[in-house]
Amino acid sequence: MQDHEYRRKIHPEAYRRNWIFTGVTALLFVAVVWGIVATWRYVGHDIYIIGTVIVPAGIVALFLLIAAINGRKEVIKEAYASSLELIFWWRQ
Repeated sequence: MQDHEYRRKIHPEAYRRNWIFTGVTALLFVAVVWGIVATWRYVGHDIYIIGTVIVPAGIVALFLLIAAINGRKEVIKEAYASSLELIFWWRQ
């Protein structure tokens, strides 16, 4: 038995890809990147626009790209929960 076959047999939950989720997140990633480019070209790129629009949209685009590559909902739910816990910790 090959190593990858053994891992797939022992941990089948790690290899379940949801193709609809992958496609939707990939399309959302493209839309967000398109929005970043449009904002940079047509609205402007002063420090206020960069700090309030482009950087947060870039973070969202990064999460969407990771979600599209991974393809499993459980990982995204865990990342979202961890982000909320981190924000709660910062507010204290």
